[in-house]
Amino acid sequence: MNTQQLVSLLKEDFAPGYARSKLLSYISRAQNEMFNQDCAQMIFFNSSDASFPVPIISTIAGTLAYTPSAANLVDSNGGAVALTKNGYVISIRKIIRIFIQVSNTLTNYNNTFIGRDFSWSGLNDFWSRRLYDVCFQEVPTIIYDKTENEAAYFIFAEDPDTHTDRYYMEAYIGPVSLDSESIPLSVDGDKWCEAFVKAVRGYIEEARNGRSELLDGDIRTGSFRKYWLPKFRNEMNSGSRQRRPFVFSTREAL
Repeated sequence: MNTQQLVSLLKEDFAPGYARSKLLSYISRAQNEMFNQDCAQMIFFNSSDASFPVPIISTIAGTLAYTPSAANLVDSNGGAVALTKNGYVISIRKIIRIFIQVSNTLTNYNNTFIGRDFSWSGLNDFWSRRLYDVCFQEVPTIIYDKTENEAAYFIFAEDPDTHTDRYYMEAYIGPVSLDSESIPLSVDGDKWCEAFVKAVRGYIEEARNGRSELLDGDIRTGSFRKYWLPKFRNEMNSGSRQRRPFVFSTREAL
């Protein structure tokens, strides 16, 4: 189901007195709530980079603060990385971490502050370190999430120097803005149709009555925030075990 079909369904079956533009704004609101969850499938990857899919952020000596954009994100070959998905512009909602790839014999990284080592995308720590002498290491930074006033950005704890091939950036993206019905949903419309229906009906009910069981009711009622959002979060984290070995998978308490 595409955006236009979803708007038509809501208007014909649940909200005939509402303008299509208003229903579209409610759909956009529901999609934003979905994407406010920090999930594995919301991480931005540059799938066209055959060497490593995590984009690199270019740094300049003496500059500590960086706002990720098409102007400073590059791939493994130094080419610009566009912040788009299927041709539509996306935003960086939240930066997860900045990290580097290091080896046990690396001698040119002499910063004062050193972050923790970690495993990336299912790589076995012991295998990569012992056989290939390579590991990943977080770089100490102060991270600020996206707000209405400014984009997401981060500040290095110390001078990163000038590099175009060192600092990788993992970040969560936001959904594509639904400025018109021709813009596709950022999720599977067929799979999550009932979630959108519950959310939009809930927004309407809340606007009329001040509260809505459709939005915040008990999980047994199938409410949007108690049933559908946790279900969505679990689904969007279903591949996380491939990225974080030796860690228990996410479990939702009922």
